[in-house]
Amino acid sequence: MKKIFLFLSAALVSLAMQATLVTHEINLSEISSQGSATWENSTITAGAWQGVQKWFGDAEYAFDASEYEALVLELEETSSVGVNYVINYADGTANNDVTISAGETSAQLVLKSSKIQKIVIQLTDDGSAKISKLYFKGVAGKVSEEAVTFDQYDNEGALGNWNNSLQTWSGRFGSLGLQVDDKLVIKYTLSGSDDQFRILACADVDNVFDFASSNGSCINPEAGTTSIAFPLNSADLARLTSKGLKIDGKNMTITGISVLKHAVLWSGEQVVENWSGHKEVTANVAVGNIICVRISAIGSDNSPRVSLYCGWNDEDALADGEYYFQGGDEAPMDLEFPVTYKMEQQLRGKNLLVRGVNYTMTDIYVKEGTPVNTVAAYLNVSAAGMATYVLPFNVPSLPDGVEAYELTNSGDATIWANPVDALEADKPVLIVAAAGEYEFVSEEDASDDISGKTGTYTNGALIGTYVGINPIPASAGAVNNYVLQNGTNGVGFYQVKEAACRIAPYRAYLSCGYDASSVSSSAPKMRIVFHKDAPTGVENGGVLNGANGVQKILRNGQLFILRNGVEYNVNGQMTK
Repeated sequence: MKKIFLFLSAALVSLAMQATLVTHEINLSEISSQGSATWENSTITAGAWQGVQKWFGDAEYAFDASEYEALVLELEETSSVGVNYVINYADGTANNDVTISAGETSAQLVLKSSKIQKIVIQLTDDGSAKISKLYFKGVAGKVSEEAVTFDQYDNEGALGNWNNSLQTWSGRFGSLGLQVDDKLVIKYTLSGSDDQFRILACADVDNVFDFASSNGSCINPEAGTTSIAFPLNSADLARLTSKGLKIDGKNMTITGISVLKHAVLWSGEQVVENWSGHKEVTANVAVGNIICVRISAIGSDNSPRVSLYCGWNDEDALADGEYYFQGGDEAPMDLEFPVTYKMEQQLRGKNLLVRGVNYTMTDIYVKEGTPVNTVAAYLNVSAAGMATYVLPFNVPSLPDGVEAYELTNSGDATIWANPVDALEADKPVLIVAAAGEYEFVSEEDASDDISGKTGTYTNGALIGTYVGINPIPASAGAVNNYVLQNGTNGVGFYQVKEAACRIAPYRAYLSCGYDASSVSSSAPKMRIVFHKDAPTGVENGGVLNGANGVQKILRNGQLFILRNGVEYNVNGQMTK
């Protein structure tokens, strides 16, 4: 997971890879030097096998990593030295060392389900390395774990040369309310020599469960692991609840059996006919999760279908959240709706409504899916209420409260601001919004790579850049350049008259054929007209009509608010 912080004059922009992960980031400022190592601005400078450490306190207060699966270390830039890191647990054990080799930028360390006392980060050679992030990574969709006890076992769960076995009868599973794609978890300790086991139904020694393995019906755990999880299909689930299971094998000890259950949003039974039947539930979902609707019966008339909504109006239908039953569909069945970014955005802070025509549903639940990567950029708009912006990826929808405009010019004093409801990669725009930080989220599987984007990118009258330009050229032929800044007459686009003005990364400047400094005082002033609605004749300014009679007025580079005929500045003060 990458996060880049870019300090821009009056704004902070950051890019972060977003995925369906539960994370706990470690504050790098809390890491301290170890031995002769130095630690400054997230950079380790040390000799070989010297470094820094993060201490989580005494064993009683040690950090519990049981809800996370890995510790991830990311380097800000390719290092010329290797970086090694290791976890020390409160019980006195430690994870195997993990090393990021020179030239690589990240690696993850699989966690034990235990409490962590400290993390030690070292260099494998003399030199320095800069860390950008250190964090614990979990999994999408919180699941609950239910322990299952053994009915009988020999030698405290040890399996020796197929002579011992463990059995758990069906009653242990039947009371847990298991679903397809819940997971059976087998926990163990290994001897390190030809460890194997197999899982069978108790009542039939030849009835091996359908778990994939590298050795026929036998399962060979990987060295260094302590558990393995098997998603349950419908056949496995039926056999577990009717017969229970039996485990036998050799050279290992089984330490526990449990099941991981999905987050269930609703269970019951409800007939849905002609849109009159529905179920509304609180939906805590993330991109990459899968919303599952379990169908127990399908009608034969009125085009049966299931539709997902976050409200009662047709425009509230979730993107990709509808299924028409096909000929040959048989109940019971589970319909799966992978959660896209657009769906997650629609559901944010709202309930999920399941409705449709002519079917009976019994469950709605959420399960893990394939993580979907998006990129997010954060723009901090000042009290001026305006900013220029350019991003290297498409943004399918604007954040709430944000308006974006493409600027065009024909060489005269008028800059036309044309509204857009999405951002295209490499096309700079003007942002109008109240003061605050706004998140711009990319389409799925986008890239934030700007390593080769060292030039400028033009969109109408705006020219954007991903690298700082210092200075901005005062002019180029008949073209005159203007930069959005807080000048003597307020916030606006000011002409670059000397080679001393700079533009920051992810920003843009205005370039047009109108030279405001060379015309007479009686000539028209340069103005921006927001072309959302017809201008209302505000002198030397443009008008953007808003809700409830509110208008935003840009006059000679300064933004005002017109509310019910009374004019205010951006600080809410009434103007004369």
